[in-house]
Amino acid sequence: MKSLILLLGMLAIVTSVHCKRTVADKGEPIANKEEYVKEINDLRREYAKKSRIPNMYKLVWDDYLATQVEMGDFSCYKKTCRESRRDGDDHTEKFDQDKIKHKWGDEKRQDLMDEYKTHIMGGLEELTPGQQKIGCYHIAITDDGKKDDGTDAGYGVLKTKTRCFLAPEGLGDSWKVPRGEAGSACAEGFVNDDGLCAPKSESSGNSGSAEKDKESGSKEERNTESSGQPSKMSGVVTTLVMMVVLKFM
Repeated sequence: MKSLILLLGMLAIVTSVHCKRTVADKGEPIANKEEYVKEINDLRREYAKKSRIPNMYKLVWDDYLATQVEMGDFSCYKKTCRESRRDGDDHTEKFDQDKIKHKWGDEKRQDLMDEYKTHIMGGLEELTPGQQKIGCYHIAITDDGKKDDGTDAGYGVLKTKTRCFLAPEGLGDSWKVPRGEAGSACAEGFVNDDGLCAPKSESSGNSGSAEKDKESGSKEERNTESSGQPSKMSGVVTTLVMMVVLKFM
């Protein structure tokens, strides 16, 4: 009996893990992560400058978020992360662009934030200013365009090839920041990188220290050379004196 219970428990564990990976097994990882994120950051920078978004952050790739997508782990959703569905067909891309146009203006800002609580916001997800990290996985997703009661939602069938999680924002609070010059409202530890708030480079501090060390070393070398010069001259004078003395002896 104990063996049967143990076997059933093991089967339950295996089944639960398999279920979490069902979608991921049909997908594949992002091949060129840097290029993929750069494309999104270029779009964020364009919108930040054009629409005077002062707190648009530069996204960095996060392997943990990518793994969560792969595993179908939505534990962070609407808490510390959001979902974005990308790489759609023509109809889906048009739907995303229409969503941005319809919700982008200041007069629609409150509607946008209210809708964040219940919906995936299409193209607005990857333009949410406060997001700083992103992880993606190629997974084919089809939204049949139906409401829970089976009626037509009115936007047609949406097909995408990639799912991303963006963090750390869950409810779109960064949209509350008033408009201003792009990159002018970065948090502490971030700097304006051509319109996007980017983490301060650690290498810049090290580079400064290296330059100071180099300069200090050069000064010491010059000091050593200058301090050694009198000794050389003294040796020459002593030699000449000895030659004169020997000549008259």
